[in-house]
Amino acid sequence: MNNPLDDVLERCVIVLLGSFNPAILQPEWFVKHSIVPGEEIEALTAAPHVKEIPEIGLKLEYGQSFFVTNDQAFINFKTFTMKATRDKLEIISKDKNSFSLISNFIIKLFKILEETPLTAYGINFNEHYRFKESYDQTFERFFRKNESLHGFFGEELICGCTLITRQADAVLTFTMQPSDRLKDSVFLKSNFHYDITDAGVSALVNDFRGNFNLATEFFKKAISENFDPISAYLAKNGELKQCSL
Repeated sequence: MNNPLDDVLERCVIVLLGSFNPAILQPEWFVKHSIVPGEEIEALTAAPHVKEIPEIGLKLEYGQSFFVTNDQAFINFKTFTMKATRDKLEIISKDKNSFSLISNFIIKLFKILEETPLTAYGINFNEHYRFKESYDQTFERFFRKNESLHGFFGEELICGCTLITRQADAVLTFTMQPSDRLKDSVFLKSNFHYDITDAGVSALVNDFRGNFNLATEFFKKAISENFDPISAYLAKNGELKQCSL
């Protein structure tokens, strides 16, 4: 049975730290090694579409949403986006349906690039939620503003918080602050940081899928057990969606 919070968890960023060779990360290379399905790169390999607006002398070119050099790579796959530099690889979800594909992508990629020197990886979620109670009421579930804070910072004080703890094999940093995109709403961000300096790629390949699932479920559990029901959320496309969770 699906968790109702599955529908309001869309933003996931996986960050891997180590030493990478962006030049080999070509769209066709991923398909050749069965790391992504062919449909993931169909739009990338199609000829660019050019639209001209002669009235203002403007030419717009669409398509070919990737570039690869010796020092960096950017590929806008159908389901997710990949960014790579010499010392960092980022995988960014486009919606909740991409989570499974991202997990498979990372495991398949590093089964092939098994000699890659990896030092750490992070599983990050960040969402904007409007709960049924106000932001101040939500904050007071964790901390209470007192007179000394108001006396020093002023009556219009708005507080946030960062909690750091261990969660299984990860160091979890959980941040709550006012949303800058939704009025009287909450921005929640979590980072599950895994140090794999000693074990490297083998730890990623063997443990990533399980850790990704644990991190996802823990983030949803943190919301369901510590916050009021969600009344609205900001979808990945920027649309405000009403809900009752």
